[in-house]
Amino acid sequence: MRKWVSRSRTPTRTGSTFKGKDDMAQAPNTEALDEHLKDVVTAIQSAVNWAMPHLQDPKIVDKAINDCKEILDVVMEGKVSEWLK
Repeated sequence: MRKWVSRSRTPTRTGSTFKGKDDMAQAPNTEALDEHLKDVVTAIQSAVNWAMPHLQDPKIVDKAINDCKEILDVVMEGKVSEWLK
């Protein structure tokens, strides 16, 4: 699996300090949220992979695009409590 890494530095406010990994408390439901978002990414990848061999068939491509849009719309709504039920 490819890991995505940003090559740019994250800007910080003047005077702020970065707390290391050991200094940060884990937010509630972090693992469940991570799993859900992994499932979201997997679903989007599956829709795209399903459509790629069928680029000449607009119906299949449109279905894949609509599936991806539907998935991303749910994520953008941001109703995290519903994801974790």
